[in-house]
Amino acid sequence: MNTIILLTLLATNPLLSGYSVHAGLSEGGGDLYGYVLGTFGQFGVGFWRKVYGNVASPNFAFEFTSLNVGDTTDSGRSISYSMGFGAFADFRVPKFTPYIAFYLHFLPWEKTALTLTLHYSWGHMDNRPHGLSFGAGMTFFGQAKEYSLARHKELERKRREKLADTLIAHGITKIDSEQIDSAMAYFQAALEVAPWNQKARALLGEAHFRKGVDYAQRHLPDSALSEFSIAYQLKPELPYLSDWIKYVLHEKAVNHYNLGEKYLSEGDYKAAIDEFKQVFQVDSSFPINRDSLFAHLYFQYGLKEMADGNYEDAVKHFESSMEYDSSVVLANKDSLVKVYVNTGIDLIASGKLEDGILRLEHAIDLDPSLKDSLKGQLASAYFDYGFSLGQTDDPQAHFMFAMGHFYSGDRKHTLEELRKFYDKLNQTPEIGRPYIRDLFRLATASDPVVRGAALSSIEIIAKAYPHDVAKFIGKLVNFIDDSDRTCRYEAALAISWISRADYEKVLPYLDRIATHLDDESADVRFAVVSTLTSVAKRDPQAVMDHLEKVKNLLTDPDEYVRSAAEEFVSIVKPEN
Repeated sequence: MNTIILLTLLATNPLLSGYSVHAGLSEGGGDLYGYVLGTFGQFGVGFWRKVYGNVASPNFAFEFTSLNVGDTTDSGRSISYSMGFGAFADFRVPKFTPYIAFYLHFLPWEKTALTLTLHYSWGHMDNRPHGLSFGAGMTFFGQAKEYSLARHKELERKRREKLADTLIAHGITKIDSEQIDSAMAYFQAALEVAPWNQKARALLGEAHFRKGVDYAQRHLPDSALSEFSIAYQLKPELPYLSDWIKYVLHEKAVNHYNLGEKYLSEGDYKAAIDEFKQVFQVDSSFPINRDSLFAHLYFQYGLKEMADGNYEDAVKHFESSMEYDSSVVLANKDSLVKVYVNTGIDLIASGKLEDGILRLEHAIDLDPSLKDSLKGQLASAYFDYGFSLGQTDDPQAHFMFAMGHFYSGDRKHTLEELRKFYDKLNQTPEIGRPYIRDLFRLATASDPVVRGAALSSIEIIAKAYPHDVAKFIGKLVNFIDDSDRTCRYEAALAISWISRADYEKVLPYLDRIATHLDDESADVRFAVVSTLTSVAKRDPQAVMDHLEKVKNLLTDPDEYVRSAAEEFVSIVKPEN
């Protein structure tokens, strides 16, 4: 096999790259050749001669590169490949020897390529390489390779646009004959060919819309919504699209509502509640009082669980009912209180202290006047529960003892145990999460020191787990009006932690909280401004009414209050 080292070769795609000039040496069959080649368009013309031979004049070579594919990919910026046909010519004979060549170009520079070649020539013309040979060399372009790539991309884009237009035309024909699925296939194919084609995108959106309408008219809301969702992504400005979406959502909500009614008639409250929740998730404007509905559902569910002896579940359902509309439970509290008290005492007597305590506490929550008559049973139960834990230094045991002393009226030991619990809580706030409700019960103590200690514990939990305490925001806000400044501060600080995590929870209480911007305690003023600032960062308009009052605090004697006020004012700008 002959070998050629070719120093210069034909340009990768001269039709796109303009012109190029080549000169070099080649070796084949033990002979060394020299040649110069000039190209333009797809044609190249050059001459060859032996370096060490006695040839008086050079012979010519022609090359045609119509099968060149070097610029068809982005990799052409660095690597290009091509194929060419040509012939050696000796006009003295005259005689022609055809050849085929394959080229691989490496482009470290804009206009220069290092090239490898595989070359095969037919015939045995003198002074010419023949047979199979290999080579290497260089190519010099008349203009930058980047132009060739850009030109090709433009041609490719036009080709794709033309194909997309053809597919779109077929799709329009199909959609006119109500063959929606076939039309969608054509429009989708057009987008795959030319993803930037807005006409194909819009038509595909219209096709999905029409298919969604068909599903809606056949009362298949899930399928309709799926199609409308795609249509909205493709063409959100489609006429009547939003109206159809609302219609289908309402129909789907009605289906959930009817299914909920069916489960309710069968006594399956859990399934019924799940379906009714789906109603409002699908259609938030469904024409029924949401709070009243769920308050009654959970209340009835609680009565059912209580009748079945599942008191723990019943309690949870009654609490859920209270969260939606407390009036439903309160209107029937007498019978509930009686059940809570009787079952609570029985549970405590049978050794189920935790469950029994929970029943009695819920009874007092519903009827605070029962506290005096039940405090003896509760104190004893809390002490027994604390001792049953085995380790008296356990934080849970300290809390149980604090509750026991609280109900027995022992202020000194209540504070002593509560402070031990507080020390543990300060190190590990997570241990207080199960006792938030009980801490609020302690916070109802007439003694301000006990109230303050309970609220301090709540503040620590609120800092670490604000969402847990946010559930009791209504109770917490009540303590911001406490006569004791420590209680006010702990409550205000806990509220500020909640506002950072979930500002919407405090929005209903903003006016009441803001009344303490002129509190005698600088700590309270600071906490209140911090809460307003947290809200302002997310909803400046919600706190606009308090801007002037906060501005007055820019000259507050306390430097921390002044700093907090400056931050608030920098966020809230009055409307022009």
